[in-house]
Amino acid sequence: MVSAPRDVVGILVNVRNVHWAGITREGPYVFYVDSQHLPVEITQDSFACVLDDHPMSFMVVRGDSDL
Repeated sequence: MVSAPRDVVGILVNVRNVHWAGITREGPYVFYVDSQHLPVEITQDSFACVLDDHPMSFMVVRGDSDL
């Protein structure tokens, strides 16, 4: 299982400066979500590989907003 602080709700992944994908958690499961493929459950190792392969990835955190 991939663990993260409670305020982290996902990861936004810049895929080769062409499009964006995401990593999200649903309960104990973590999914890689890409509009060009079906969502796939990933492991801790896969999670680390995605971040290594795509260094322009950004955490999405829960927080207050004035929007």
